[in-house]
Amino acid sequence: MEDGTNLLVVAMSWAAQLTVAIFFIAGFVSFYTEVWNRAFSDSDRSRTERIWLRIALIVLAVGLGSILHFAGYLGGSTSMMYHNIGLFILVFSLLDEEINFGEYLIRCVALITVWVMHHMGHFMVDRFAISMIILVVILVVVWYFRHTIEARFPLRLLVSSILAIDFGLRYRPIRPAWL
Repeated sequence: MEDGTNLLVVAMSWAAQLTVAIFFIAGFVSFYTEVWNRAFSDSDRSRTERIWLRIALIVLAVGLGSILHFAGYLGGSTSMMYHNIGLFILVFSLLDEEINFGEYLIRCVALITVWVMHHMGHFMVDRFAISMIILVVILVVVWYFRHTIEARFPLRLLVSSILAIDFGLRYRPIRPAWL
């Protein structure tokens, strides 16, 4: 009976985390899309205001994605939820239409930094090299084929799934030495 109770507790905890993640992600996508529309589609805004909104998109994605990853190191049983939401935010922002190479590069550096953080102490392991190669190839493919990928949901889903699988299969829950 005790194993059944433990399984039920684990399942309920997972369901609660999934529900929180879904609502958080839905809210984030809605807010991010609103800021994106103001930055790229609202021709009534001044050029300066639109530049500030583009900067806000970078800060929103990189800042919030990074904060959630750091929270994952402190989150205990909820750490994977924080890491997964942070990863979603960073990958989601890579697929923005209309961003320039500098904006894309900033987002790539943030994602690579998070990726490297999850491999701390294991840089010489083949898993790290394979994971980084897959990540860099996907980042290059996304940049060069961004207009095709951004316009087609199945391609965006494929890119996101490849990155999620790469991250998930090679993820090591490691607590940095500085914590």
